[in-house]
Amino acid sequence: MITVISVSSRRRGLCSVQLSAAEEYDWTYLCSLQTPESINKRADKEKYEHLPDEEDNSGQVYMLLINAKTAEENGIISGRRMEYSELVEILSLSAAMRARSRAVYLLSRQDYAQKIMYQKLRTDFGDRAAAETVAYLADMGYMNDHALANRLARAYLEANMSRRGAIQKLCDRGISRGIADECVGEYANETGHSERSALMELIPKKYRYALSGEAADMRRAVNALMRRGYSYGDIKAAMDLLLDDNTLDYED
Repeated sequence: MITVISVSSRRRGLCSVQLSAAEEYDWTYLCSLQTPESINKRADKEKYEHLPDEEDNSGQVYMLLINAKTAEENGIISGRRMEYSELVEILSLSAAMRARSRAVYLLSRQDYAQKIMYQKLRTDFGDRAAAETVAYLADMGYMNDHALANRLARAYLEANMSRRGAIQKLCDRGISRGIADECVGEYANETGHSERSALMELIPKKYRYALSGEAADMRRAVNALMRRGYSYGDIKAAMDLLLDDNTLDYED
């Protein structure tokens, strides 16, 4: 049995809960459920504190950090006695509450794919809290990978990015390959996006040096454009039109 000795307020919506236990429990696991986010990164970091029990030498006293609202809703007050399993559940609820709060803050700054949000949350709050938070946000409509991919695909293609480059950028943002392929393909088909037309606009703007006619400059531009996902055939065709010379060969 575990007894609450004291509860005191901390910053960022947390409270310190001092607990006494006469038996040995897996406190390392309990601490993994209440990793104190930014507090863990500051000079006063503490995953937990193990203190001597002045009242009963046969027991142990520990201090854990719990979300203040969760502690209040679950009756965490001085003198409260609970089983180990109850404390585990309360700490899990606390982690979920804090993970949800962090996720809302992150989404207020920019949109995230579910995969990236999960990765960000699991570092501080564990797999369970991260997964439950992402699922909740998706169910509530706050996170939608398909909608995010549609917006980004439009932005990338309108910025004269290649289809392959746009798909890779979406994957880098945590969008699945299937959704990335679908959204880029749909927008490209709807707008009649042409890789060669995009190159005809892009080369004079960002790779004007390639139009000097110097082989070294053209090879440098070709290599740069291929890294952006454009095919050699489309690059050569666009450069030929821009230079009005179909006999040039820029391949290494």
